[in-house]
Amino acid sequence: MAEQIRLSVGVGDDAQTLARDAEESLYRLQHDFESQRSEMQSLRQSHDAYRTQVRDLSQKLGAQRPPPQKKQKTSRYAPVTTP
Repeated sequence: MAEQIRLSVGVGDDAQTLARDAEESLYRLQHDFESQRSEMQSLRQSHDAYRTQVRDLSQKLGAQRPPPQKKQKTSRYAPVTTP
C-alpha cells in the first residue's frame, strides 16, 4: 500500500513538472509570437513607406507605369459541364 502511495505521489510530481514545463513553454511561445507580430507590423510600415517613396519619385520623374492588370482566375481542374 505504501509503495502505491509513493508511486502515485511520484506520478503527481511528474505531472506537475510536465504541467509547469508546458506552461513555461506556452508563455515563451506567446512572448515570441507577440515579438514576431510587432516585428511584422514594423516591416509592413517600412514597406508601405518605401512604396510611397517609389511612387512619389516615379511621379516626379514622369515615369509611366502600366496600370495593374486584373488577375485571371485559373483552376487546375477541367471545367464541369452539365448536360
